[in-house]
Amino acid sequence: MTVRYIFIMGLLLFVNYCNTSPSKRSSVNKPKANSTWLGDHCTKDSDCNFGECCIYRPDRFSIPGCRRLENENDNCIPTASTLNTTLFYPDGTQLELFDVHRILCPCGENLRCDKDGICTFNNIIEGSIDIDKIINN
Repeated sequence: MTVRYIFIMGLLLFVNYCNTSPSKRSSVNKPKANSTWLGDHCTKDSDCNFGECCIYRPDRFSIPGCRRLENENDNCIPTASTLNTTLFYPDGTQLELFDVHRILCPCGENLRCDKDGICTFNNIIEGSIDIDKIINN
């Protein structure tokens, strides 16, 4: 009898929640403003501080935020490109995004994303000419 009672009470609470207007509901379905991994909200890189980029995580109803550029030995996405899109939220809000990065920021200054997806120092430019080799020949 106790299990049946708990089930019926849970069902009644769920039906009541579904019949409540969205403005009176708690923020359960709304994105959290203070995520542990994101900083200030953004819609493009220029909204962020120097050394940061605007990233979008493809989680349901996530809010794009500023995050630091990746450091040496951090993970990166070798074939990453920026994204232009519109996000839609349950309260009817729409958010236009311009050239935001998906999941991770690019590597920071003087770093590049290698083929294994790790930020490494960019001290050798691919296809560069070795001046010492030319001089010594």
